[in-house]
Amino acid sequence: TINLGANMTFFVRFTATSETGIPYAIGLRLNGLRINGSIASAQVADTSISNGAIFRTPATGGQLDLFVFFANQTISLIGFETSLQIIRLA
Repeated sequence: TINLGANMTFFVRFTATSETGIPYAIGLRLNGLRINGSIASAQVADTSISNGAIFRTPATGGQLDLFVFFANQTISLIGFETSLQIIRLA
């Protein structure tokens, strides 16, 4: 979880690679809510996926995180390599 300042605009980009080989979707959340357009998915092992989003934090600031969904599996980050880039635009 990354804390972001109030009333700021950010561009956030991520890349994830899974070695597990099961279908998964990964995306960004701000204050526990999915950021529209930030979800990407893969169906096979050793697949890198990237996506990003531009968003504005509310007056109270925000907590940004990267979340992972597995099809018919419990959530685990074992076998994942990830990178996250955060750029403040305004």
